[in-house]
Amino acid sequence: MAIIVFAALSAAIVLWLVMRPATREIATVDWTGTNGVVEIFDGDRLARRYMGIDELSTLRRVKNGMEQVCRAGRGYLDANLNFMVDPDEKKVYFEISEFTNYIFFEQPDITDQ
Repeated sequence: MAIIVFAALSAAIVLWLVMRPATREIATVDWTGTNGVVEIFDGDRLARRYMGIDELSTLRRVKNGMEQVCRAGRGYLDANLNFMVDPDEKKVYFEISEFTNYIFFEQPDITDQ
């Protein structure tokens, strides 16, 4: 009897997992590198900078039947906007709305030759 109850419960859980709507998924990994930079703008003013980004992804969410798209990654928050990762600046997770004005670029490794 216990085996029948366990099998029925397992089937119900599998069915629930298959039929529930996905609320968040990573659609693609758009950029993978070692030294990306994202600059976010408030109008024409630089508002925030993330440095040392190794992956920038596109996330697609379904909420109340509406799809929302955003960009996400992990990088160092350049809080004082001096284009350097200072000792007190930590690596953080961030998301960028599809309506945000931003630029993304790979910071070259500049060395004197």
